[in-house]
Amino acid sequence: VKETLLDALLAEQPLTPIASNFLRVLLERNRLHLLPRVADRFIELVNKNKGIMSAKIVTATPLDRDGIGRIEKRLGKITGKTVIAGAVETDENLLGGMVVSVGNTVYDGSVRTQLEEMKRRLMEGQAVVQTVGI
Repeated sequence: VKETLLDALLAEQPLTPIASNFLRVLLERNRLHLLPRVADRFIELVNKNKGIMSAKIVTATPLDRDGIGRIEKRLGKITGKTVIAGAVETDENLLGGMVVSVGNTVYDGSVRTQLEEMKRRLMEGQAVVQTVGI
């Protein structure tokens, strides 16, 4: 049944022979459920080759498209690569500001973290220095 369905889909939406054969191998080996992970990894590799990085942005309040675009542009200047917001989430626990993950780097400009840092410094008797976010 699955093979018949795959044949019908490939007849309707033809793919390259390599892609068609790849889908058939996944079907034969009962691995079609892995296709989304394969596609995600393929996109990662293509983006890496093109110098494109994906960012996860978490803010205290929702962002509009212009706000996301400004963040992408600023991150592009910081990283020297093209940055695209892959995931944008809100987390009221941040109180304000944002936390951005690009690759293995996390930029934490949240009010919560800044308050925690001020508290830590005050407890240690250090001077409190204002931090600059993204």
